[in-house]
Amino acid sequence: PFSLQRPVGKRDLPSQRVDTIGALRTTEPVAPGSVASVAGYYSGWAARKSGPRGGGRFVHDPTDTTTADDGGSCIVSAGGARWRRVFESRTVYASDFGIVADWNGTTGTDQTAQLQAVITGYFGNARGNLAFDSGRYRLDSARIDFRRVALIGDGIGGDGTLGGTDLYIGNAGGFYTTIQDNTSPQHERFTISSASTRSENGQVALDLTGQNYPRLNNIVIFGAEVGIKIAKGSVVESHYGSFTHVNLSRCYRGLHIRDGGYTQTHSFFGGRFWDCVEAVVNDDTGS
Repeated sequence: PFSLQRPVGKRDLPSQRVDTIGALRTTEPVAPGSVASVAGYYSGWAARKSGPRGGGRFVHDPTDTTTADDGGSCIVSAGGARWRRVFESRTVYASDFGIVADWNGTTGTDQTAQLQAVITGYFGNARGNLAFDSGRYRLDSARIDFRRVALIGDGIGGDGTLGGTDLYIGNAGGFYTTIQDNTSPQHERFTISSASTRSENGQVALDLTGQNYPRLNNIVIFGAEVGIKIAKGSVVESHYGSFTHVNLSRCYRGLHIRDGGYTQTHSFFGGRFWDCVEAVVNDDTGS
C-alpha cells in the first residue's frame, strides 16, 4: 500500500479546504505539493458525531501523472492532478473509499465489488487492516477474497440493528482467501449475517482454507450452510488456530473441518454454537 507522509520541514505548503471527495475531483492544486483537507467523503458525513467520515488530508504529487483514481488513496482532478491521501496509521477505513453502511434489511447499496477493489487494488498482496464503522453493509453479490487483509469491525450487535458492524452476505456472499498464508490475519469485532438459516445451500460464511494459525476474536456468524470452514490448503497446512468469543448461530454446520490431514489443534475460548443442525463436523481423519 502507498502511504504518503507530509515532507519534513515543509510546513508552509499551500493548504486548501474541500467539502467532499467529489469536490476534490474538481479542485486543482494552487502550487506543486499543495495540501487539501477534505471534510468528509460525502456531503453530510463531516457533521456526524460518530460513524464514517471518509475525509482527511491529501497531498498533491506533482511527479505522478499515471496513477488511477481508486476512490480513496488517490483522487485525480479534472486537470489530471494526483491527490494522494495521507494515512495516519496502518489501518485503512472502508469509509476512506466511500463504502457505505446503508443496508436496512430490505434495501441498500451493494458494496461487494467496491470492497473487493479496495482489497485487491490498494492492499494487493500486502498485509494490512481494513476497518469498518458501525452499521450494516450489503455484501451479497459474490464472495470476497480478503487475501492477507485483517477485517476489523466496530463491535458485534446481533444483526447490526443494535450497533456494531454487520456484514450482510445474502445467499451468495461470504469471505475466503486465495493466498495461502502461514501467518493468517486476525479478523475481529463484527457480525457476518446470511439470508439463509439452517439450509444446505453451499454457502460458507468464512472460509479459512490454507490459513495457518488462523485467529478470530469477537465474531458472530448468523446463518449460511457452513459458518466457518477450516481445511488444509494445497501448500499450507492449518494448525493452532485461536478463536476467542466466536458465536455461530443458525448455521446448518457451525464449524466444518475437512479436506486432507494436518488440520489440527484449534482452540476455542468462550463463544457458543446455537441452533445449528450440526454444531461441528469433522470429516478429516488427520485432525
